[in-house]
Amino acid sequence: MRVIIILMDFAVPSIFEIILTGIRPFFSQNTRDILRVFGTNRREYQPVLFKDIKLNQLPPDLGGTDDGTLYPEFDV
Repeated sequence: MRVIIILMDFAVPSIFEIILTGIRPFFSQNTRDILRVFGTNRREYQPVLFKDIKLNQLPPDLGGTDDGTLYPEFDV
């Protein structure tokens, strides 16, 4: 299992990273091992996403090809 968080807003990463840095020591080692947090740099997060998630399951904003027809009930 892996948890991937991608911070797409430029203002949010610094605030989130400060909070995460403060609470990360309280996480179990297993939680720290599965939690990955990325900023807006596609070169950093795309290889991780593409390793476990098919392109047709990701929206174009994250480098995928899902046009909203795969899971239309989640269309925003």
